[in-house]
Amino acid sequence: MEDLGRGLLPERETNRVVIRRGLKVVIFGSILVAFPCLLYILKAFSSSSNGAPVSDPDDYFNMNLVLLRDLLDEGLIKKGQKGFLLCSHSEEAMEFLRNSGVHLLTEEDLQKEKTVDFVFSSRSHGSQQDFNKILKDKGLVIFPLSNDPSTNLGLIRSYKIVYLRRFEKTVVAMRKTRSLSLRKTAAKEEIKKTILKNLEAVYLEPPLKTKTKFKSRKIKFLPDILKDSLDEYPRRVFISDEATALDWFNKKYPMKDQRFEFHSLEHETGGLSLYSWLEKNTKPEDYVVMKAEARAVEEVIRNQRMNLVDELFLECKNEWSDGDRNGRAKAYWECLALYGEVSDEGIAVHQWWN
Repeated sequence: MEDLGRGLLPERETNRVVIRRGLKVVIFGSILVAFPCLLYILKAFSSSSNGAPVSDPDDYFNMNLVLLRDLLDEGLIKKGQKGFLLCSHSEEAMEFLRNSGVHLLTEEDLQKEKTVDFVFSSRSHGSQQDFNKILKDKGLVIFPLSNDPSTNLGLIRSYKIVYLRRFEKTVVAMRKTRSLSLRKTAAKEEIKKTILKNLEAVYLEPPLKTKTKFKSRKIKFLPDILKDSLDEYPRRVFISDEATALDWFNKKYPMKDQRFEFHSLEHETGGLSLYSWLEKNTKPEDYVVMKAEARAVEEVIRNQRMNLVDELFLECKNEWSDGDRNGRAKAYWECLALYGEVSDEGIAVHQWWN
């Protein structure tokens, strides 16, 4: 028993040995776990399109091969397509795309081609204007989501998500759709709140006619409220039920240096009702401004075509301002009710005073 006892360590010493060995295992395991991350960090800061260090870590987009294979396997990027990289990247990613039959354009190539099928970007907000101009309709933008959700909202208007997967960061691919009017997007409710909050106040009582010329409140136009440049719409249209409003629109409306089509319904309807004319001559993706009288607007609402209009100048002939000739003038509360009904559709509506 005495000899056997010599081969045994006291309990305290045994614990020390176990702890030392345990620490070694933990440290070694931590190194193994961290090693791929260290390689990634080193790679991110040492690789770019020209091999130069990346000065801004946020500009690096880890286009790993799993992501690239996903995009190719799902047909989001296809052989023969042309793309552009708006981010720092690894040579490995470029080589993989080239070997897959995908053409990556340089800035010099882009001067000739003008548009591409897809764009990789390091961020959605910083370079949105850049890739918006060069992406074809139905083109694809691929980028890592920002930690700040507000910076990812800029694409809601004219892009839809077609791919979403978590890597080091969540990567999203969005398809460029034909530019839709702001009221027809997923952000409709938020946009409606912005419109209603910023429109000029409505007259709750009709302004009385006086000897001096009546001046309406300053109009807050939709492009100014939403800071919309109007450059993404395929068409911009102004429709009026009276020719004199065309001249007013041309002088007063913030057209943002964009070309508008002008249509006077006094001469163009050819017997068509207003809602039928809208249905035949406009599309949901057009930007449509309209000046119309209340009864025509009511007909448009009844036939569910108000969604084709972005901004409305509503003339409502009422008993106070126009008397009750032929029983056609409305009670003023009816004018206010119609104003509210149009507002509830998410349309910027203004009272029109002659």
